[in-house]
Amino acid sequence: MKLYSVTYFEFFKRKVLYHILRRSELPISERKDLFFASHNDRIGAVIQAYGSYEREFLSCLDVLVKRLGIADKSALDVGANIGNHTLYFSRIFDAVIAFEPSQTLNLVLRANVLRNGRKNVEVFCCGLGEEQGTAFVKNVNEQNTGMVELEGIITGETDREGTVDICKADDLILDRKRPIGFVKVDVEGMEVSVFKGMRECLIRDKPLIAFESRNAEEGEAVVGCLSESGYSYFYEIKATRVFQWNSINLRDLLSFKKSYSLRKIDKIENRFYPTIFASVDEIAI
Repeated sequence: MKLYSVTYFEFFKRKVLYHILRRSELPISERKDLFFASHNDRIGAVIQAYGSYEREFLSCLDVLVKRLGIADKSALDVGANIGNHTLYFSRIFDAVIAFEPSQTLNLVLRANVLRNGRKNVEVFCCGLGEEQGTAFVKNVNEQNTGMVELEGIITGETDREGTVDICKADDLILDRKRPIGFVKVDVEGMEVSVFKGMRECLIRDKPLIAFESRNAEEGEAVVGCLSESGYSYFYEIKATRVFQWNSINLRDLLSFKKSYSLRKIDKIENRFYPTIFASVDEIAI
C-alpha cells in the first residue's frame, strides 16, 4: 500500500524548495508590483516566479539608500528594460528617471509604470552616450530581453529607419533642481560612453553608482573613467551564511539563510560582476 502519491510528494517538494529559496534571500519590503512580462523571457520568468529580479541587489540597495540618506534625491535607471528596477527605485527614491532605447521594451516599461500608478517616474525612449547621435538596437539573446546592445552609433542627427536616439545625460538632466543620488547602468558594455556623457552630473552630485562588469577589460575601463570624476571606492556584494561552523544552529542550517555585505574591490578580476557599487566617499561596511 502506498503511503503517498506522486502528486502529494511533488507538492511537498515544491513547498520545501520555495521555503528554502525565500529564506535564502533578504526580504524585499512588501513588494506587490504588477508586471506585464513574458514567461518565455528570463527576466520575466524570474519576476513571475519570485516577484522580482535581482533580489540580492535590490535588498542591498535598500539598506544603502537609508544609510547614505539619499532617498530624497533622484535615481537614474539606464537600461531599464521592462521596469523591474525602475518600479522598485520609485518606492525608495522621491523621483526616478528611466532610459530604455528599445521601443518594444520601452512600451512595456511605460505600461508597467502606469499599471502600478507610479507618478514619480519619468521614462525616456533613448540611449545614453558620450555624444548625441543615433544607433541601431540589437537584441543579443532572444531568451533574455535585457541583453540589448546599441551598434553603429552615428553622431549628429539622422532619419535612418530602425534607429534610436542617443543623448548625453548632461544635456537632459544637468539643469534639474533635484540632485541625483543614485545611478544604475546596465548597457551591455557601453558603460564608459554613458558615464562620459554624464560627467558633469557625476562631479556635481557625486551619486552612488551601480554597474555590471563582464570581464576585467570592461571593468577596468569603467573604473578608470569613473576615477576621472572623483570615484575612488568600489565594492561588490558578498553573501555569507549567518551561522558559524563551530556553533551550528539547526534552525539556521535548515533555513539556508544568508547575510549580505559589501566587499571592497582593490583590483578588478577577470570574471563576471553582477553589480559593482562605486562611491566618491568610502562606505562604512
